[in-house]
Amino acid sequence: MHELSLAQGITDLVAECARREGIGKVTRVLLEIGVAAAVEPDSIRFCFPITAEGTVVEGAELVINRPPLRARCEACGTEYEATYVATSCPACGAHEPKVLSGLELRVVSFDGA
Repeated sequence: MHELSLAQGITDLVAECARREGIGKVTRVLLEIGVAAAVEPDSIRFCFPITAEGTVVEGAELVINRPPLRARCEACGTEYEATYVATSCPACGAHEPKVLSGLELRVVSFDGA
């Protein structure tokens, strides 16, 4: 379950940033996990409280946004929402997608006091 190590990395990152900002208690963490990021949000939700225990992040609300997989065809320039990274262009049928969103895994922000 690689989500445990990802949750640990998220907790460590937020705790370090909170420390640098002089925040003693993190109350909310906002993540983006793209639908094609190969990360299971429910597993992150399960692991996050475990990794946050005993840190300034303990008890923080975890909010996860799921950006869709969006691509632009390099052949014709059409932007479209895709089901898979290798989905062909709905306009011209080419298999030349440039992924615009849907693969991200990032901490967008956190709140605290």
